[in-house]
Amino acid sequence: MSGGYVWYHLRPNKAVERQLFIELLAKLNRYLPISDYCYISFGGPYFEDFKLIHTHFANTKMISIEEDPNVFERQKFNLPHACIRTENCTSGQFITDRLDSNESNIIWLDYASASDQLRQFTEFQSLLSKSRLYDVIKITLNANPSSLFDGSQRKIDGSNYTSAELYSNRLEKLNERIGSFLPNNLVANQMTKDQYPAVLNRALDIAASQIITTVDNNLRFQPLTSFYYGDSEHQMLTVTGIVINHTEITEFLKATGIDKWDLASTVWGTTKLIQVPALTAKEKYTLDQKIPNQDIGELQAVLGFYFDQKKKIHDQILDSYQKYYRYYPSYHKVVS
Repeated sequence: MSGGYVWYHLRPNKAVERQLFIELLAKLNRYLPISDYCYISFGGPYFEDFKLIHTHFANTKMISIEEDPNVFERQKFNLPHACIRTENCTSGQFITDRLDSNESNIIWLDYASASDQLRQFTEFQSLLSKSRLYDVIKITLNANPSSLFDGSQRKIDGSNYTSAELYSNRLEKLNERIGSFLPNNLVANQMTKDQYPAVLNRALDIAASQIITTVDNNLRFQPLTSFYYGDSEHQMLTVTGIVINHTEITEFLKATGIDKWDLASTVWGTTKLIQVPALTAKEKYTLDQKIPNQDIGELQAVLGFYFDQKKKIHDQILDSYQKYYRYYPSYHKVVS
């Protein structure tokens, strides 16, 4: 797909979120036979999520979707396991023509483009319309409000936009893109970097609610986790949920332990920030020695420097690392 040329395997925040996905699936495995599911995603050249899922759950039915012909050829060259089938098509074509709705599926729609969000929402709905009980669906969207209207733009007279004008322009653009999925009570000052992911989360709720009960009036798309993060200029939102009978939700959350998991997001409109720093090996070792028994001030005392020039952001980064340190990726140089 459009992300086929991005080094996703070297992005620490996305790597953390990927590990959280594995932990979520491990919790679901208490209730569902995850290894029997068919895993479907956009593998890209590196197949990072495919390798993780096969390692942890030994799934033998896996499908990678890739639109770009060149990336598709690179995929075939880098195929890590014989159980992965590669499909050279768009995600929309796959959902419409090639998805086996008789299978139990785990599907990750890992979108990158902000300008195509109407298509992405309608594909999400199309997928839900073909889903069955206990299918797991994960969707990633561009959640960078600057993709709607960039604050660095100037007016015709050369002056800057006020914050109110900036947010208003962003809301107008979002309404043009996905207006039929927007909450009725949305206001312009929610078009900030911190609040925009929750807006998209609520829009996904509306998209899911419009379609899921047409499949079966007893079914719901229950959110399980929701995170937003950024490893470059792009901020991303990812939401994972399950198709489930509404009378079963409470029992399901309890049986899987998700109801007690502090990293879960089981209510629409809630999402959690992942903002871990890019650490040297020494920095990671030093911080890990103090975690999980230290507060932010005590962690700062062992560093003596900041990860950002703004103390508020630095504190957010330390707080985020303390939450997610168990999922932090380790990169090693290998000399062959």
